[in-house]
Amino acid sequence: METKKLNPEQVITLNDYPIRHPAIMESYFRRYQARDDKIPLIPVIHKDIVIPCFSLALKERLKKFLRNNPKSKYFMLDGSHRTTASTLSHSPIEAIEIESDSDIKEAKGLVRSGVLLENGIYETNIEGNCNILVKHFTAKPYFSTIKQKTARLITDGLIAQDIINTYTAS
Repeated sequence: METKKLNPEQVITLNDYPIRHPAIMESYFRRYQARDDKIPLIPVIHKDIVIPCFSLALKERLKKFLRNNPKSKYFMLDGSHRTTASTLSHSPIEAIEIESDSDIKEAKGLVRSGVLLENGIYETNIEGNCNILVKHFTAKPYFSTIKQKTARLITDGLIAQDIINTYTAS
């Protein structure tokens, strides 16, 4: 299991638009601005592990998306509030790459120490996580990067103006 510093163009976000709890995202934004090093990591899984599980229709949609977004290499498994906040604060997305069932077991142990947040993704295996992503993207069959999602949140007026001002001033 490897930790990575990713940019918002490298990560395909979950389709949970808009953010459910803006106050939580704002809290993370403030923590990123303060350079808080205790923000839990974002679990990601490489696209090459996920793609074989997709239906032909999803593979085609993803293929088209990836042509326009060649830097996108990872699917986010959790962390919409944190990834949006890190993007708005121009901070790297600190992630942990899940590549195997043993990584999931190891990650589950990191929940107890606060390195990762509690999530059901650690209660299954790689195949189970791929199936979660398949269900998710079958129900909402579109893809976007964290950068694109953040831009949409700004355009739709769903981010507090003071945060937008900080983001655009940097």
